[in-house]
Amino acid sequence: MQRRAVVGVLVVLGIVAVGGGIAAVVFPALSGGPPSVSTVTDPNPDGEVGGLYSGTKTDPESGVRIGGGAGGLPILLWNDGTTRRTLQVGLVHQESGETLVDRQVTLPPDGTYLVRILHPDRYTLTVGTESSEQTETLRVTHTDFRCSDQRTTIRVRENGTVMSRTQWEEVACD
Repeated sequence: MQRRAVVGVLVVLGIVAVGGGIAAVVFPALSGGPPSVSTVTDPNPDGEVGGLYSGTKTDPESGVRIGGGAGGLPILLWNDGTTRRTLQVGLVHQESGETLVDRQVTLPPDGTYLVRILHPDRYTLTVGTESSEQTETLRVTHTDFRCSDQRTTIRVRENGTVMSRTQWEEVACD
């Protein structure tokens, strides 16, 4: 009788272990793995981000999406200058330590690039200019995905200084 109970427990533990392994492969977000990253040529198909920034900057022509779904946290990189500028953009997923984005983005005068984080987690975004040592580091946490309309702009001025500004309005949660 006792042997049957031990065998039963071992079978259950084996099933749980195999199920956990499958879940880690099929659903990496559940295992603390980094979310997917995709480059998009139309980063704002629903016009949602344009509404947040309407009248202040040009609409982004390209961008990157972190995770899947809709909504999320929009971060607009803005070349607030009169000449083309190349920015170095890096995004690290803190949970896994993996670099999700490491690229150079060339923007026209008054041009914008959208980083849209759809997967709530902890990240570090670094934006710098190619020609100077000036950088801006933005830390994103779970609280940035709260019930709000939040917008962050990382602005690169004509003189190469980089700064960020975040604004939000609290809204009712669904």
